[in-house]
Amino acid sequence: MGQGAIISSGIIVYQFPYRRIHAAGFRLFRPLIPGAAVLVFCAGLGFHPAGATAVVVPDDFPTVQSAIDSGADTVLIREGIYSERPTVDRAVVLQGIAVDRPPQLEGLAITNLNFPLSLPGVLTVSRIHFTGRVEHTTVAVHPRNLIFGFTDCGLDSGFVQLVSLDPDDVASLTIRDCYLGARSQARAYQVLMEADTVDAGVSWDTHGVSILNCWFRGGSGVAIELTDTPRGTAARNRIENYDTGIVGVNMDPYTIEDNTITHCDMGVQLGGGHNVNITDNAILDCGVAVDAIGSEDVSLLNNAILGAKGPSVTMSSVSLLAEHNVVGKCGGSGFVLRAPQPTVQWDATVVRGNTFFANDGDGIEVTGTLGYPMWVEGNIVFGNLGWGLSVPPGQPVQLGCNDWFGNALGAVNGPAVGSTDLSVDPLFCNVDSADVTLRSASPLLGDSACGQIGALGGGCGMTATLVQRFTAERVSDGIRVVWEVAEGATASEVWLERSEGMDGEPWIRPLTERSIENRAVVELDESALSDRTYWYRLVAREGSDDTVIGPAIMVEGEARLEFRLVQVGPNPGSGPVRIAFALEHAAAIEIDVFDVQGRRVASPGRGVWPAGTHVVEWNGLARNGEAAPSGLYLVRYVYPGGQDRRRLVRAL
Repeated sequence: MGQGAIISSGIIVYQFPYRRIHAAGFRLFRPLIPGAAVLVFCAGLGFHPAGATAVVVPDDFPTVQSAIDSGADTVLIREGIYSERPTVDRAVVLQGIAVDRPPQLEGLAITNLNFPLSLPGVLTVSRIHFTGRVEHTTVAVHPRNLIFGFTDCGLDSGFVQLVSLDPDDVASLTIRDCYLGARSQARAYQVLMEADTVDAGVSWDTHGVSILNCWFRGGSGVAIELTDTPRGTAARNRIENYDTGIVGVNMDPYTIEDNTITHCDMGVQLGGGHNVNITDNAILDCGVAVDAIGSEDVSLLNNAILGAKGPSVTMSSVSLLAEHNVVGKCGGSGFVLRAPQPTVQWDATVVRGNTFFANDGDGIEVTGTLGYPMWVEGNIVFGNLGWGLSVPPGQPVQLGCNDWFGNALGAVNGPAVGSTDLSVDPLFCNVDSADVTLRSASPLLGDSACGQIGALGGGCGMTATLVQRFTAERVSDGIRVVWEVAEGATASEVWLERSEGMDGEPWIRPLTERSIENRAVVELDESALSDRTYWYRLVAREGSDDTVIGPAIMVEGEARLEFRLVQVGPNPGSGPVRIAFALEHAAAIEIDVFDVQGRRVASPGRGVWPAGTHVVEWNGLARNGEAAPSGLYLVRYVYPGGQDRRRLVRAL
């Protein structure tokens, strides 16, 4: 009996209905590719508690709606096209169990009619393709503590919450590894999106939201719109070809980190809020990269902002800290700092250690009196078509250790140049390709009292190839590494190296299977062993020099498989029993059920099985075909050289 068999009367092992295809480090949602197989435990990768029930469509019920109406805790749906849009009004698990393609429904209607008032009402949906809209509507006045979760689903028409009598009905909404083909919107106390592929946009009215590792592939409007008082993180997302990438209203606090935002009319737009950190993002070829109006305590740190059509960053905010950003080749000024509303004063404005280069306007432009002194220190402002810094009369500015070189209209318009300011060629590695690291001969590398000036420091080749994406994860056939460098990289070659330790262990170039997805390089390291931890790094060749670019990343080893019973359940229970077991290596095994007198009641598992974790099912029948009575039983798992046992209670 082999893997994938149907044991007794239950469904045990299924082929996964979707494979997660990674494009440039971001997961896509596509139909199954042959050969991708995993184990699926019933009820969403878990076991039912005592008394729980599961039904199968169309085996037990002809339609999904009739199965939901039966009151079962779990509805398992086989492959097929179901011409229905069922309604769910209670806690239930809906799970596709297709072999080749997920079951297809015309949509899903969710109400709160029969969810409990005092307990969380949980709806879990996985591995189902919805061609029509998934909607939630509140139909009762009482607020409910609803928890919605969607995993590995296709939502062609998105998820939409209709006008609700109680806007705080949903406590938690999770959408993970899903495809959203149309705009989604809802009000929920907490929202989590992870590894989703989105062909439209999302609008969440929420108090807490995390959006991680998603790919927003383009469309009109806003990719991510967050309102109310959102707190949380948007990190490692890819956002392409929208009117606006991220809109945040009244964020408090929020972090926008390590995202790549390209070809949007507006990259990030903030309205109000406090403590917003915009860190380590690449915002490329947008109309305006960042616009903040009326926000307090905004931090711009370590961002690469290149190719904006107009001014790169426009700010009308209270308390700004901008450090170590690279801002260049924009169609207007690099930074435009506008005076805030008349009733509001800036707490502080600090522009320190940035590099502004080759912008069509000023490097830094201040319009109107900010109402508070500003500090401009340690910046490189190079080759802009306007002034290096333009400040209106009456605006106090503290200048020091800046390099104003090659700006068409001059260094500073307004105040006097600082006594420690310079006007020298910074000696960039390759300004034409936006590589503004400094050559070893640069006078800005720290030989003076100012120390290093500018955002990137020295070492041509170290960041000549700007790493925009570098991720690694274990897959069934090894470790999959995805990396991408910025356009115009000057390195003649970039390659992947691997080590089994960071302290003195040798680095080698593993033999990998390489492919290209969009602009990203995908390398499959099939020689990586599952139980070992590895480090990976990228190395670039610049002329005759080989330089490590960016920090190394670690992929932890998996625990070794061993012969053991993983789970027996439900226990106690009255229905079929699922028995999960692990094999260290391929072997002949036996799984038997005995009563308290030592008599063999059933033998649900026999034969040679491959290494891994598997599940068989005992249907609760004795060898004579009759139902085994209530009582204590023993499940015995015999494998080469040993055995494992687990007690089981049947309560009919």
